[in-house]
Amino acid sequence: MKMYVYLSLLIFFLLVVTPAFGMGMPNEKVKDTVDVMLHKTEEKTVVSIPEEELKLMVSAVVGEMPVFYEDEALKAQAVASFTLLKFNPNGVQEFMSEEDMKTRWKDNFDEYYKRVENIVKSVYGEYMTYDGEPLKTVAFHAISPGKTTAANEVWGGGEIPYLVSVKSEVDKQSEDYKKELEITKSQLEKYIDLKKIKDLSFSEKMKLRDKLGLRSPYFDIKYDKDNKVYVITTYGYGHGVGMSQYGANQMAKNGRSYREILEHYYKGVQIAHT
Repeated sequence: MKMYVYLSLLIFFLLVVTPAFGMGMPNEKVKDTVDVMLHKTEEKTVVSIPEEELKLMVSAVVGEMPVFYEDEALKAQAVASFTLLKFNPNGVQEFMSEEDMKTRWKDNFDEYYKRVENIVKSVYGEYMTYDGEPLKTVAFHAISPGKTTAANEVWGGGEIPYLVSVKSEVDKQSEDYKKELEITKSQLEKYIDLKKIKDLSFSEKMKLRDKLGLRSPYFDIKYDKDNKVYVITTYGYGHGVGMSQYGANQMAKNGRSYREILEHYYKGVQIAHT
């Protein structure tokens, strides 16, 4: 579903999108003007959105979250992605090209694209702050193991106050929550001491996740004597830091707004507007 856009996207972002985000250079290619209701003031105002920026944001949202997710979940993703792209240009953001959208959505392309485009417009310019400052790190993942993971557990360093562990029990309802992988003894012992399987630290599990391409650093390893293989059972999908996208969708289904979703997964944040 997802694809990485590396050097070409970075060049595009620096030369085209960064100016569009108001980082010090004028942008004369404003082709799309939309009415946006500012949520804080309830004041209706007209803002101009550069066409290439709007396309990039649609690409970012559907590159990170299934298009069939609830509106409020997609809005939460849009705000998170906008925060990442505007204030963290070196952060990792996945995108889906328009060609891939057409291939994936087929006859539904126009309908799905317009829906996501309208969602992006509805929260255009909104971003997350902590203590009045834009977030320095923005993270999200597909499915948590029942709770999210503090950023410093995964990446080291000091605690990031808005990226701490929070409950996300609804993730256990996902069909993709638990997956199993069989691996031979000779394959597994290349990476770990088999005598210490039950005592792996979180950092060791992170390394093994990367080595084996596991879906999550949350897993169990058991030996299947009958088939003479090790079975790795993973829980969740992704690094586990920040917003659980599946959890966000379940919250949206339960009537929670995109702001409530963001405030749950990013502790202590406020929503600001450019």
